[in-house]
Amino acid sequence: MRITIFFFFLFASFFSSFQNLKQLNYFAYAQEQNINSTSSGIEKQEYNLPYSGLLPDNLFYPIKMLRDRIVYFFIKDSLKRTEFALLQADKRIGGGYLFFLKDKKNNSNALPTLSGGQNYFEEATINLKESSRQGMDIDYVFRNMQNSLGKQEEIFIDIMSKIDKDNIKIIMDIEARRKKLKNQLKIFIEKQGQNNE
Repeated sequence: MRITIFFFFLFASFFSSFQNLKQLNYFAYAQEQNINSTSSGIEKQEYNLPYSGLLPDNLFYPIKMLRDRIVYFFIKDSLKRTEFALLQADKRIGGGYLFFLKDKKNNSNALPTLSGGQNYFEEATINLKESSRQGMDIDYVFRNMQNSLGKQEEIFIDIMSKIDKDNIKIIMDIEARRKKLKNQLKIFIEKQGQNNE
């Protein structure tokens, strides 16, 4: 019985890895995608999102999400929690974008994945504030968060230009939330600068 279970999980992980190879084509496409940022007035970001791994249509995606939450729960250092939450936010945003590019007509998994990325980013912001209260050096993490927000803006503008009219409000709400998080981060850093003077 144990051997059967072992081989089942071995086969499942092999199959999942094979699926990831197909997703690499979408990842490369998204990285090379020429998002027309000059017409929208934003500067193209040189910040690359990490490879998201499994996409929401994969059978093992819920297990991956559960694993990420468990790992996040056990991280006690607030700066490490910030970094992990930012990594997960970037993976979810990147994964949602890849999934959107893969199937532009069916956004049922892409939009919730993008929203989940925003949830992680919000947690990263909370943890960044806690790290600052503890006297930790947050400069490099803050810069990464700013770059991530810029890349998110690029992605959301690209999605808004391609999404169907039924889902435009959802992506506009996600973009509005991104702007709110960017503003909260800006206000926090300005207060930090005033306190340090």
